[in-house]
Amino acid sequence: GTGGLPDIPDGMGGAVFMYVMVIGAVLFGGIHVAAWNFTFPTRVEQIMWRVMSLYSTASLPVIFLLLFADLAIQKLPRFVEILRGQVIGFGISFYITSRIFILVEVFRSLCFLPPDAYIATWASNLPHFG
Repeated sequence: GTGGLPDIPDGMGGAVFMYVMVIGAVLFGGIHVAAWNFTFPTRVEQIMWRVMSLYSTASLPVIFLLLFADLAIQKLPRFVEILRGQVIGFGISFYITSRIFILVEVFRSLCFLPPDAYIATWASNLPHFG
């Protein structure tokens, strides 16, 4: 059993779904890691961005390995199963928190753009719109 956690989807479609979900999360997190040296309103927000983007990139593969660990090991001791469930629950909660932080920070940073960001628009670079 998975200690109150959702069951693994049956069949090949479920496995493919899980792999695609993990790969998508890693790619999505990696895009945000690429903003490592971007300018942020405060140093604390830059550090938080780095931590949250790294966590959102690396955590889902680890969570899924923990979630499906009992496939390789047929019977885990009860305390290990409970501990694993707690770690997975915390990991998923913090993953959701990190994604919410990234979403809020993206929009919050728009309020702190430098004045140069407002000098020209994409339309001024096109001959028929300028």
